[in-house]
Amino acid sequence: MTEYEPLLPTGDATLRRYERTFDQLTLELQLWDETTKIITAFGVTKLIDVGTWEVDAIVRVPELDDGEVLGYGIVDTENNVTLRFGAQRTDL
Repeated sequence: MTEYEPLLPTGDATLRRYERTFDQLTLELQLWDETTKIITAFGVTKLIDVGTWEVDAIVRVPELDDGEVLGYGIVDTENNVTLRFGAQRTDL
């Protein structure tokens, strides 16, 4: 199993929704304390979702790096990266 660098530990969060509009991706997380965290990625070139619901952390996924685009992902509570995306910038 690959170890990924955690960028934003979220504890036991839930991905309420995500939306991709052209090259922008917006993730809406509901955190354990019922607050909402919005994450926005810009310059998105790739988006791979294999069934995302639980969110334990936002991590770096280097295998998606391509020039100025860096790879990111959502790790679920079982340590699986369930949503991956490549973006030029991500506001955590």
